[in-house]
Amino acid sequence: MKFSKTFEDSLGRIPSDWKPFLIKYKTLKKCIKKIVLELNDKGLLQIMADKSQKIEYSFECYKPECTLEDGPVHVRPCIKVCPNCYGQTSKECLYVMTYDSSSSSPVDLPKYDNMTPTPLADYETHHMEKSLSQLSSVSRIELEADGEFFVTLLKELYQLNCLQKQNQDKFLTNLQEIQQMLIEVTSPFKKDIYTWRKIFQIYMEYKIFVGNTESDREERSWEFAQSQLNCFIDRIDNSHLVKKLKYPLSKIAYENFVKLNIRLVLMEKFQYFNQLATTKLIKKHDKKTSLVSGSMFRDLIEKYFLTKDTFKSLCSTMEQLTTIIPQIDDYNCPICLNIG
Repeated sequence: MKFSKTFEDSLGRIPSDWKPFLIKYKTLKKCIKKIVLELNDKGLLQIMADKSQKIEYSFECYKPECTLEDGPVHVRPCIKVCPNCYGQTSKECLYVMTYDSSSSSPVDLPKYDNMTPTPLADYETHHMEKSLSQLSSVSRIELEADGEFFVTLLKELYQLNCLQKQNQDKFLTNLQEIQQMLIEVTSPFKKDIYTWRKIFQIYMEYKIFVGNTESDREERSWEFAQSQLNCFIDRIDNSHLVKKLKYPLSKIAYENFVKLNIRLVLMEKFQYFNQLATTKLIKKHDKKTSLVSGSMFRDLIEKYFLTKDTFKSLCSTMEQLTTIIPQIDDYNCPICLNIG
């Protein structure tokens, strides 16, 4: 099955308000075809196939000092060339864009009003003989279709990151609400504390998101988490523990607790498939165009967009919820017993 089909099917049941933030995999694949056509039209495909030619591919960024809060970063991919590498046929179809990069401003797509396209064949001999390092400050071959691809992808990743931040804030708010419910219904003077202790004991046994021992703190995949969560829910249902809860607020707290776990699995799944789609698009871009963008793009993403350990932090916060009710094992610590 093609990935685009797998991508759509796997995320078919996500919340409807998340769907606009999915990476537009099919659209961006079409952009890659446009890049190949542009490279062919500019005579670059044949030149890049010759490994002896000296060509540098790089990103020019608008306002590279901006952060996530400032909005998506806009890039302008370009190729630095040494003109004396080309034959006459290539010179006739290649164009060099000269511009002042400091005057550029961030927009949805690059504007070329301050650039002057100049046929490479019209350059004088002394221009042709300049070294690649000298040319880098004077001229570049602009890749407009490539720019459209990366600007679109970066914009979608920025929007995706904003959604993840909103989901994270909502998750923590809901977690605090459940925490307050549990504090109220599991006081030492209320019998529900014993049922909740059993519920959380079973929950910890399944190690849904992360291991609960020092030797096993690895993050689980979304498939594993989903499977373990289903097993936990089935076991609770079969044991009729929810029916043993005396207070209506306890039952509401359990329902919200399960919903929050389901949402966390969906968040992990959503993030996984979007990251996978991005990785596949970059690999496909590099393979089809022979423009190696992988390392440059990863650096750009890590610097501006992706937050590290966010999901792991949420999992740890979820795990802390179970500590509201002490387990029997907590009182079996040899050190604590000796102190007593």
